[in-house]
This record gives sequence, structure tokens and C-alpha cells, in this order.
Amino acid sequence: MRASAASAAAAAAASAQLQVRTAGPPAPWHSPAAAAAACRRAPRRGAARGTAAAAAQPRVAVVGGGFAGLGAARELADRGVDVVLVEAGRGLGGRCCSRRATVGGASIAFDHGAQYLNPKSPAFAGALAEVEAAGALARWGADGSIGEAPSTVGGAIDLGAFKGYDPSAKPMWVGTPTMSAVGRALAAAAGPRLTALTGARAAALERGPGGGWRLRLEARGGAAADPADVASGEFSAVVTAMSANSTRRLLTGVVDAAAEEAARIKANVCWSLMVALARPLGLPFNGALITAPGAHPHAASGGGGGGGGSRAAAAPEARPCVVSWVARDSSKPGRKLPPGCAETWVVHASPDWSNARGAGADRAAVAEELLAEFLAAVGQASPGDDVLYLEAHPWSNAYPLNPRPPQPVPGLPDCRGAFVLDKGARLAAAGDWALGPRAGDAWDSGREAARAVAELLL
Repeated sequence: MRASAASAAAAAAASAQLQVRTAGPPAPWHSPAAAAAACRRAPRRGAARGTAAAAAQPRVAVVGGGFAGLGAARELADRGVDVVLVEAGRGLGGRCCSRRATVGGASIAFDHGAQYLNPKSPAFAGALAEVEAAGALARWGADGSIGEAPSTVGGAIDLGAFKGYDPSAKPMWVGTPTMSAVGRALAAAAGPRLTALTGARAAALERGPGGGWRLRLEARGGAAADPADVASGEFSAVVTAMSANSTRRLLTGVVDAAAEEAARIKANVCWSLMVALARPLGLPFNGALITAPGAHPHAASGGGGGGGGSRAAAAPEARPCVVSWVARDSSKPGRKLPPGCAETWVVHASPDWSNARGAGADRAAVAEELLAEFLAAVGQASPGDDVLYLEAHPWSNAYPLNPRPPQPVPGLPDCRGAFVLDKGARLAAAGDWALGPRAGDAWDSGREAARAVAELLL
């Protein structure tokens, strides 16, 4: 019997409340070994520091708990600055997250956002090395089971033309036991100078009577946050680390130059399908990026997805493949399945298909439609009762289509300028929209923005 996503939604709604995580007195950044231990400790609760010494200490607000915000928080903490990070969602890590579901009375998880991490910059690679040391990151696809498969002219996936990535050239990392573990570990590695508030939306950014910045927060669901919480008081500076759309919303009328830069950015919608099956599909890969017909060096070969020469001879009607990425989610390290569940899959729909439906489409209807498209693309009949769980989730700001080109910042010669800075306001705006769509781009953008802010304060 297929489980419904309604129970998961109800559980999420029940936990939609302001969660406050506070740190102890300021201390230097932890060593990697200490950070690993911190990852295993539950966050402590406490009150905002109110001593005269604390008031003199620079305090920066970071708005957004995705990779840009975590990168900014880490850079500031490393420089001895106290940081309050505010995140509207229930957890840290942005799209590097997971969705809990119940199958057969047991809990399972889907990585429905970012599928893996492939660090490019030394700074991001170093941060992930600490996460690995903390036991929250592991290699995936080292056996060549992750790669690319071309689509056919008729919109199917040419399974026989799948080609795995060279794991030495493109190592891929995933969070363990889920992708959500990465954000928690990155926050823990920042040490006790970081205070993270989750379930708190920054409704407004205002000037305080002392000349600093104040945040007006709302708890998830719209309730106003307690003004006595740890985010009360003024901040010396602010780093916004959100999507372009959220940046525009918060900064319009506050720092218009940054809001205008963010307003130029366009983003795709991406529909993500989560499905648990009682029987395996028997596909020849654990993860595949689906490319356009002819884009793959082996695209002309025959395949189980219906992409062979016989189809070419039949001249099928040209139709783009709906699937852009597919992963056997249960193949990732540390994933556990309940009895009766053979495997779980995550499918990302193409930008054209996702944008045509929009983020506001009926989720249940999209789930059924996208499942049918996925099965047709891999040449499978409807599994019927073998579907144990089915859910679709829209990412309304999946990735920027036209990231802002980095611009050099006077006084920061070694900085690419992957952010927008208002020195007079002591505010920097960062995010993937200011550099590129990868998780590492967001991290690097946040770090650069934080460095620029720290130069103004220290």
C-alpha cells in the first residue's frame, strides 16, 4: 500500500516553530578534532550575552543558513567575530537537505535537493575534509556507477549508452546518514562564536538607535519571534546569504544597490520526485545526469532505454526528455531501508518541464505525472502496488540562470568580488546568484562577503 506524504507534511507543520541555538562565551575556533567532537554534541541553550565586553565585541548577523551563510559564518568566526545566523527553514544547509518519510511504519529519508558535493576550491575542499573527519561525509560512486546517459530523440533515456564518471577525476561526496548532516557539521566546525537560529525568517532589516542593524524576525508560520531572543540588540554588520529573490525582498528600500543587482537574476524551478519501491527497477547505474541526444560520445549505441537504431529508423516524434537527473538514493553510504522496501529513487525534472508547471502546481498531481514520465523514460511499466511512497517537492529557486559576474573590490586585491558590498552600510549580499550554481560557489561567495565585512570591522 502506498504511503501518503500527508503524514510527513503534518509532522513538519507540528515542528514549525522558532528554534534557538546559542553558543557559550567567545572562544577561538576549534581544531578539526574538536570540531568533530562538537558535531556529536547536542547544541546548548542559553541567553544572549549582555555584558559590556560583549557589547563592544563586533557582532554580525548572517541571514540565510545555506552554504553561502555557513561559509560567511565560518569566515567571521575564524576571524574572532561573534555571529548570529538566521535561517527560515528547519535546518541548516539550504538545498543540501533531506526529507523524512514513513514506509511500513519505519522512517526513511530522501536527499531531494543537492545530490552530491564535488569541491573545486581549496577552501571548500578543506571545509568538507573536516566534515568527513566528523563522520558526516562519505564518497559515493567510486565504483563508476555515477555518470551520464544521453536521451533519445523520442525522450527516453538511452540506458545502454550510460558512461560512469572517472572517480579519480570527479570524486563525489554525500552527507551521512543524509545530506542534512553536512550543514550541521559545517555549523559545528565554526565553533562557539556561531549562534544559529532555525525556523526564523528575517521579515525586515532596520537601522537601530545605536547606528547598527536590527533584525525583525518571524517564526515559521508567521508568529513574531520573541524580541528578547538571542537575535535582539544591534549588529555591527550584516551579510545576507539567500536566493536572489529573497535578497531583493529583504534589501529593497534598505540597500537598493544590492537589491537591484539581485533583481536582475533569473532562476529555474526544479521539481524533485521521491519514490520508494518494493521491487528494484534494475537500472544499470546509481546516478545519471541525462544529456541531450548526441551529447554523449556513445549516444549512437543501442540501449535498454529504447535509444537504439530501430527507434531511429522508425523516426520517433522529437520530444525532450523530462528527466534531467536520476539517483538510486538508497545506494548512498549509510542509507537504511525498512523491510519490504527494495530501493528509493530521486528524480529531478528538466527546467523546461518544471518551469512550465511552476512551483505552485498541485504536488500530488505532479508526483503522479513525473513518476509516469520517469518510468516511461527508462522503459518500465507502471509498478502499481510496488510504489510504497511517492512525493514531489518544488524548488522555486533551483539555481541561477544568469549569475552576477564577480567584480573586483577596491582594497581587497585577492578577492574575486563574488558579492555586493555597501561599505557605508556595512552590509554585503552573497549567494549562488553572485558566483555560480554549485554549492561550492555559494560557500565561496559567502566567505568572500564575510571577509569584506570583517575588513571593515577589525
